[in-house]
Amino acid sequence: MSTQKFDSAKLWDSFNFNRNSLMLHLTGRRYNGSLFSVTPTINKSIQEGIINLIEGQINYYNNQNLKQYDIVGSNDDTVEYADPNDFINELGEIFNSLKKPTAINNIDPNSFDFFTYEFKSANNESIYVFRKINRMKALKKGILGEIANGSFTKIKSSKLLGIDNAIDFIVIDDKIFIFHHISLERVLKLKDQFKDKAKDVLSNDEFAKKNKKFLINSRKEH
Repeated sequence: MSTQKFDSAKLWDSFNFNRNSLMLHLTGRRYNGSLFSVTPTINKSIQEGIINLIEGQINYYNNQNLKQYDIVGSNDDTVEYADPNDFINELGEIFNSLKKPTAINNIDPNSFDFFTYEFKSANNESIYVFRKINRMKALKKGILGEIANGSFTKIKSSKLLGIDNAIDFIVIDDKIFIFHHISLERVLKLKDQFKDKAKDVLSNDEFAKKNKKFLINSRKEH
């Protein structure tokens, strides 16, 4: 049986979106665990920049192995796919937050956890691209500045947010395409699901037999 391959052109064509429809959302969690989102306005230049980086990243993964998502772990050089219905509660919480954005009033950028780039397709369906936020920790320890009129001037880094050239996963139609396994789990807070799956594996009779055999062989070698 041949291995499935990720087709970047097919996915990008399926976007079929209005380039002016891009919205940028930033989402974080309150102390009680509930989500909040803000939706700042972005100019056309930033819109085009984000679209280009998303297209570039999708193309980067072209022809990599395509496998169904497994919460236990992932393989290198592999794009995973999943059914959004498997995460209906987690995604539903995020989407509800995006639909009811919080007013932007002196919100600390460090309170955000991830970006969501939202597009509208030709039939007005939403397409969501997610990326964990780069908190630019390295820059906070140094000095960030700009050169203007021959002088180097420090820029306050506490309010900076970096949009890098990576994407973590895409929710489109009835599929999730996952490029960074661990980021999906962090964005959706899948820690409990992982624990449950680990318990299932550890309690599996076949696993117990193999583990016992491994321990016996290890003792013989010593």
